[in-house]
Amino acid sequence: VGRFIAAKEIVCRIYRTGLSPNGIVYSTLIYNCCRMGFLKKALRIYEAMILQGLTPDHFTFNVLVSSLCKAGKVGEAEEFMRCMTSDGILPNAASFDCLINGYGSSGEGLKAFSIFDEM
Repeated sequence: VGRFIAAKEIVCRIYRTGLSPNGIVYSTLIYNCCRMGFLKKALRIYEAMILQGLTPDHFTFNVLVSSLCKAGKVGEAEEFMRCMTSDGILPNAASFDCLINGYGSSGEGLKAFSIFDEM
């Protein structure tokens, strides 16, 4: 948690100097929020990233999809996959794996199979 707070302070300093963080900075913050269980904070950072005009990469989308599935929000995770596609980023095997596992873990085996068929 201490390093996350330090990282957040660095981002604040970046803003104070008149610069904007790049996609790598946002992705790192999102990853660490998800890793620590701060999914809502990660989603707010994702929204800030979009507002800055930055496009998330596979890593960022997969981290969010995985975290949403682990939180039992598989429908929202699938919506993120749709956003990913509309942003021009085709889901990769890891993207589908997160979603298939999410539906399988939530007892929705048929939905997991339908996602598998989309691959």
